[in-house]
Amino acid sequence: MVGQVTTEGINARAMIGGMLGWMVDVFDLTLVLFIASVLGTYFFPPTNLTARLLFVFASYSLTLLARPPVGGIIFGHVADRVGRRLTMMITLLGLGVSSAHGGALPTYQQIGLMATALFVLLRLLVGIFVGGEVSGSHLVAIESSSPRYRGLVSGVIESGYYWGYALAAFTFASLRDYFGTKTFVAYGWRYAFLVGLAVAVIGILLRLAVDEPSIYRELRNAGKVSRRQ
Repeated sequence: MVGQVTTEGINARAMIGGMLGWMVDVFDLTLVLFIASVLGTYFFPPTNLTARLLFVFASYSLTLLARPPVGGIIFGHVADRVGRRLTMMITLLGLGVSSAHGGALPTYQQIGLMATALFVLLRLLVGIFVGGEVSGSHLVAIESSSPRYRGLVSGVIESGYYWGYALAAFTFASLRDYFGTKTFVAYGWRYAFLVGLAVAVIGILLRLAVDEPSIYRELRNAGKVSRRQ
């Protein structure tokens, strides 16, 4: 298959690209928890600390709730209609960009409740893109590898969760120490969200060299891909 890197039945680029997609997902979610108090201060009305934290956690929950029922359904349908490869490029790019925008939003002190609305909307968008990414990237890598190695491929992809946790912790600790706590709280936290975008770009570059899985192309050419709305 043109454009694929296969080692003993394993599509290495699809596998690593999938792992990086899961990594960006967990990096974003974990980073939000690390800086929840900062986000509460900048994006929600000036109430007590506990209330602001609850607002952030509610937005965090919205990200999780939007994943399977919205993102999974939307991008699962799109992947069947237009192809796995293009869909996975869209989901990873959307995930990286929407996560990175978390560090570029204006604050409540600048534009009032509009900042709250934008923050909540961004968390919803992250959840939608994640819903398509974590399910679709896994599917592409599995379909692109021989049955003998699909367990290994699945395990490598899911290890992205743990790399995401580690990257979020490393990013938080490194930027806090580099800027100092006061400066980090003032604006240094914004740079943390750019790390997720950098990982997403690497994943996208890997996917540029990944062709559609042969099993999907065969079904599509035979007209057996589901077209239900």
